[in-house]
Amino acid sequence: MTLPHRVVEAVAGSAPKVAIPVHGHCVKFEKRHGRLHSQRRSLHPNPIPMNKLDSIRRILRDTLQLGDRAQDLTESSALLGAIPELDSMAVVSLITMIEDEFGIVVADDEVTAETFETVGSLVRFVAEKTSP
Repeated sequence: MTLPHRVVEAVAGSAPKVAIPVHGHCVKFEKRHGRLHSQRRSLHPNPIPMNKLDSIRRILRDTLQLGDRAQDLTESSALLGAIPELDSMAVVSLITMIEDEFGIVVADDEVTAETFETVGSLVRFVAEKTSP
């Protein structure tokens, strides 16, 4: 993959922040503490508001192929250790789906057992990441 010149400059340190429009989103690159961080935001000023719990429930249903069992998920429903389909590969798929759905970027150090402890902890994590 070839990075645009402005991103290469950010990596090299000559431009501390760079924003590039990509497929209806704006990807912002910023160099902090010697590492390149990126964040994706929708270019649409007023995205359609959706209930985050319903969105997370749908993502869990689709990613883990839970079918009708997803309807029974509440904020207090346990995830890790309680849903056999939620293994390490499924966590990666969930993160990708959440990033795509909410236009966020989840850093490696943000992926913790606490985040995936319950449906509610996952919803709160997404709410924090999407708040302005």
